[in-house]
Amino acid sequence: MLIVHTARATAMPIADALHVSIPANEAIGDAYGHRGIGWAFCPTRQLRDQYRAKVATQTDTDRFWIKCCEFYVLRMRYSYRNHRPAWVQLLSWERVVLIGEETDPARCFSSILAREVLVPLGAQYMGEI
Repeated sequence: MLIVHTARATAMPIADALHVSIPANEAIGDAYGHRGIGWAFCPTRQLRDQYRAKVATQTDTDRFWIKCCEFYVLRMRYSYRNHRPAWVQLLSWERVVLIGEETDPARCFSSILAREVLVPLGAQYMGEI
């Protein structure tokens, strides 16, 4: 069973990390992202940017975040169908720490990936580290 943690982006190396943010995967320069699979789990740039714009203007962020979560879960379903090798690889690991870029763990796509996507696939979410 896959044990999942989440963490914020940090300068410290974290064992078993998988970066699921757009900037981290761009910086790696690999066509498939961090550890060869990171891009399969990133939100779309448009989704991330729209959410950040709402946060910047502090307009209706709670309701918009719910919509972002719904869209991200749909994106992960698409990814599961179209990038199956990345999912098979991730689900075969014993442990992963999903690294997200947002400062609030409750409002980060890595947390949504852990709780709403990986847990229903049999993983155990152990929280933020």
